[in-house]
Amino acid sequence: MAGRTIGTWEHRPEYKDKKGAVKPLSASGKGSDFFILVESVSKDINPYTLLFELERTGSIVWLDENHIALKKQEFIPKGSLDLGFEILSSDLEDLATAVDENIYGINPIPNLHLKTEYTNVRLSAVPEIRECW
Repeated sequence: MAGRTIGTWEHRPEYKDKKGAVKPLSASGKGSDFFILVESVSKDINPYTLLFELERTGSIVWLDENHIALKKQEFIPKGSLDLGFEILSSDLEDLATAVDENIYGINPIPNLHLKTEYTNVRLSAVPEIRECW
């Protein structure tokens, strides 16, 4: 849910400024920008629960007592095995569905199925690359 919410925040025009940058959101009360954002993604989660999780993972920063800004543009569930496997399960389901639809020609336009692999990276460079993330 956190990843979907961040993705929606990053990509929907109503959450961007005139230059295309991700806007800060009001986050206090049921009518706040953040509540509206979360409810556009799912009505099954309490926006305050998600707000707490985004704060806990360092994905947002409080600008003042009522406004938040997106700090990380990806969601990495460090320290949460359950959440990590939930994301993996969702990703595997999406991949299996896309492959199945492509094999059986369910859609007239096939699903894009890409894989990115880095095979020419020096092992000595891996720590430095990981530090950038």
